[in-house]
Amino acid sequence: MSLIVLPLCSLPLQRRYDDFQVSLDAQLRSPTTSNPVEDRAIAAAMEVLQIEAARLAQLEAAAAADKGIMPMVVDGEAQPLLKPDKTEAFAILVRNAIEEFGFAPRDVYNGVFDLSLAKENHIAKMKDLGYPELISLADTFAKKGILNNLSHHVVAVQPHQSAPRIDRWTMDFKSPRIAKEVAGLMLSLEHCYLRDSYHLLRGISPGMGGALFEAIAHRALCQRRAAAHQDDP
Repeated sequence: MSLIVLPLCSLPLQRRYDDFQVSLDAQLRSPTTSNPVEDRAIAAAMEVLQIEAARLAQLEAAAAADKGIMPMVVDGEAQPLLKPDKTEAFAILVRNAIEEFGFAPRDVYNGVFDLSLAKENHIAKMKDLGYPELISLADTFAKKGILNNLSHHVVAVQPHQSAPRIDRWTMDFKSPRIAKEVAGLMLSLEHCYLRDSYHLLRGISPGMGGALFEAIAHRALCQRRAAAHQDDP
């Protein structure tokens, strides 16, 4: 008899995978409507799936409308055209976790199996992030290659080739959503600080600089719109 050795990275061997999959499958087959779902991890996962189903239903309805097809209606309400099975649902949850927190395996794992707790931790850490912390994080990494305890909630580093046979580390926000969050936080800064932040981050990380540039552009457009309204008779 031959011995079969499974790789340690096999997903079914990960902690909580089987229980999570069973609970998720049960909710997909018979969603709880009369009472709240006790497992908040499953509740958070179902919320993500409902949002995705609604988004896809809108896309399907728009495509059908272009073809002159009326949407399916039951009891006066349009019905979503997608009801994912557990495999499709798990793929949606993984994609959502990556969009929320980036590609770091620990973040993806927590974003799938305990999304509500991952969000709570992220929100708590983002409250500690301000202009001094962001600038210190970027400047210290650029000069010394050192990251602080706040960094893994905000940025990710990866190697890149800077010259033949020479690799260096580059830093960027962990995900587009986090970049938008940081840019939103920086909107409260005085314009000179926001501009200085952009110039510093652009030299360290084009991606991080780009996120701050969006904040600058957003402010400029809002100010221009406000000025235009004031000039209207």
